[in-house]
Amino acid sequence: MLSTTLRKRHFFLLILLTGLFSCSPEHPQASRQYDHRVVNYYADMLVVQEESKLAGSDSLSVSGKLDSLAAFYGLRREQIAEVLAEYKKDIPVWRGFYDNVIHRLDSLQRSSQPLKGPK
Repeated sequence: MLSTTLRKRHFFLLILLTGLFSCSPEHPQASRQYDHRVVNYYADMLVVQEESKLAGSDSLSVSGKLDSLAAFYGLRREQIAEVLAEYKKDIPVWRGFYDNVIHRLDSLQRSSQPLKGPK
């Protein structure tokens, strides 16, 4: 009798778990590996652009800072543009990338550390 009750509970639990996992949405971007250099560059680029707006910097100065930032991460701006264009082709991939960028910005804000790249 106990064995039958236990089997019924296991069967019910198995059915419940199968239903839960089959109904959960898939997140392809969760398993995707994003280039951490591009994530860090993009987050730092957003910071540089905002700081430059506040400081009233000219576009040539900003462009130089972004070139230096790209070099710091071992990237070329053309390479970054290609990677970003590839990510933007797929909305879930772009969302996953941007989630990584937001995480980077959050960690910068929490640590209140300045950018790692060149000034």
